[in-house]
Amino acid sequence: MAPKTNRNKRQRDRKAEKERLYGELFAPYEPSHPYSLHFVHNATTCDELKMFIDNAQTTTNFVFDTESNYLTNFPSIIQVMFMKQIQENSLVLIIETAHLPVESSYEFLQLKQLFYLIFRRQSHIYTWGALIDELTPFLQFNLFHLPVSSYIHNTQQVFKLWFNDWLAFQSTLNDNDDQDNDDTLIINAPAFDPIIFLHPLAINNIKRSRNESWSIQDATAYILNQYLPKKCTLRQWSIGLDDRILNRTRTFSSTYRKKMISYAANDCTSLAAIITFMYQSHIPSALQCVQYPSDIGEYSFDQEQNGSSLSFQVHWEDITTSDDEDMDYPMAVHDINERHSMEISNAEPYHQQLHDDNVLTIINDSNLLNDNINIKQKIRQRRTVQAQKRRNQKTSIRHRKNRYIYEIIRPVNMSIKLVKNKLKEFGINYLNVNIVRSQLYIGLKSHQDQIEYENLLSMNSFV
Repeated sequence: MAPKTNRNKRQRDRKAEKERLYGELFAPYEPSHPYSLHFVHNATTCDELKMFIDNAQTTTNFVFDTESNYLTNFPSIIQVMFMKQIQENSLVLIIETAHLPVESSYEFLQLKQLFYLIFRRQSHIYTWGALIDELTPFLQFNLFHLPVSSYIHNTQQVFKLWFNDWLAFQSTLNDNDDQDNDDTLIINAPAFDPIIFLHPLAINNIKRSRNESWSIQDATAYILNQYLPKKCTLRQWSIGLDDRILNRTRTFSSTYRKKMISYAANDCTSLAAIITFMYQSHIPSALQCVQYPSDIGEYSFDQEQNGSSLSFQVHWEDITTSDDEDMDYPMAVHDINERHSMEISNAEPYHQQLHDDNVLTIINDSNLLNDNINIKQKIRQRRTVQAQKRRNQKTSIRHRKNRYIYEIIRPVNMSIKLVKNKLKEFGINYLNVNIVRSQLYIGLKSHQDQIEYENLLSMNSFV
């Protein structure tokens, strides 16, 4: 327990240091979209709900986020942004699911109608992460059903591909000495702790090679050059944010509530700003989306051929989709601290090696940093028996690591034998499977397999 406790403390310290550093490097985040904030709960009137419904009928682009209580994980709020033209006012709703109208009321029926309109087939839903994972805990409130028929855009998984393409595009511009192009993104990464703030090329190569996901805070810093605070992530979100809620928890001050409200709204508006930036960049990889039709309930990966429905897009006609079958579309995304480990005798688990606090693990890989960091060559020496054994163990770890370059993660409560039988039933060709603390890790051969099987395996396939 002590090593785990120490590791958690280091992670907390690193997050606190990142908050401090970003706060010093960048101006505080300011929404680029004008918006009006509204709450939905048991004190919301029928007229207010009617206004939200009318707005939903004329909106096709929605940004979603959710928050749950710290420790208990009780699903507490749903944030929805009705994304309009950049110069138009957008609605941002904070739906407080701990304080909903009674299910038999007319207000509750209106709320269900609102979700029905939001999730209609013509809608585009944007999230930072998988929508189905965000919304599944909220099914208990009977506001909507899953799957939905809308076009689903997991901006987090598209961002990594787009950022790579954007850097390549920027490099091409630099090679052509085209310094007057208004689309050029200039990022001057300062010389700070490389664990916290890497050069854009370095962090891009690391995340792609390890299939790590971007946090929305990092994305905001690297492309918007603004600091998006994340200090309110671990909070009790069911306290009742709006003063109109009579049974709200009164031990929290209005200042505390205002900070949480600002945090919840900024999660939507910052994602809207990132989406707008990506689509206006004229990079084809920004056109990706994921759709799961309601009749089969399965994901299908798609690239839109017509962007006319995206009302916030400027200069859409200049963007063309890519038919390159070799494009790298990462589907499975997970945070750096959620990676699993493997037990190998007398050897450190490879996932732990990848994410160890020792910065040398990151910077001493020339393949990752593409010669951005000079590496001191080690002098060859005659190995002892023990050294040879350690070398063989490291080689074994490296081979095992390579089996999980493309992986899918699912919750599991069955034996490894039953898991393998199920995978055979699904017709899934896997390289390796491993179970760590009720989490199943499936190593696959290629990105194409990863995309296909990610769509095939639901979150409940092994529970």
